[in-house]
Amino acid sequence: MSAIDVFTKIILPTLTILLAAIGHKEKWGLRTDHLFERYSKLSKFTFELGNQLGEQRLKEIAGEYGYAAIIREKGLTRDERYTLLNMLNPVEGIEDYHTCSNYLKINVVDRTFVWKRQRYNNTLYKNIVSITTSTIYFIGAAMLFSPIFYQPFRDSIIGDIFRKLTTNAQIGITIYLTLSGLFLVIISLNKMSRLYKAGELIKKSSIVH
Repeated sequence: MSAIDVFTKIILPTLTILLAAIGHKEKWGLRTDHLFERYSKLSKFTFELGNQLGEQRLKEIAGEYGYAAIIREKGLTRDERYTLLNMLNPVEGIEDYHTCSNYLKINVVDRTFVWKRQRYNNTLYKNIVSITTSTIYFIGAAMLFSPIFYQPFRDSIIGDIFRKLTTNAQIGITIYLTLSGLFLVIISLNKMSRLYKAGELIKKSSIVH
């Protein structure tokens, strides 16, 4: 396997996947910043227009735009925004909600958070998801740190096969395993973190109410 083959068949596809995952996270950050700027400008414009025209209703709408700017989330009703703002620690809570909103639904009647997908109320299902995600994490970690395992497994069948490969192939496989492992570690940690934060928000909101 030539150096060009290693790059085009192993390194390039792995880098593409890894950069796509990083890009998705950056896109989310840009989205929330864009929503803040958009609603902030609308709030200011609507309030100034309300002052010029003497329209109280416009001032009320300006306030709603202001709430939307703070929340930085589209598609929420007025009551849902108020629920977020009335948390014991709204600053931390809103940031956590942004992180795990895909898993949460806001109950405006009880002013609490609930699982968006009912299956997460099932302890067995949550344990299965947790075990599966943890397994992916440990597999990814093993792949990420695979170079340090070469010496212990040098005299094994796997080590023998690896030694018979060309230098370029060895380098390519090592880079592929490392980058793929990093990708698996990132997505599994991200999922575990989001599920944990969602569970904590549900628990805290239930205790308060």
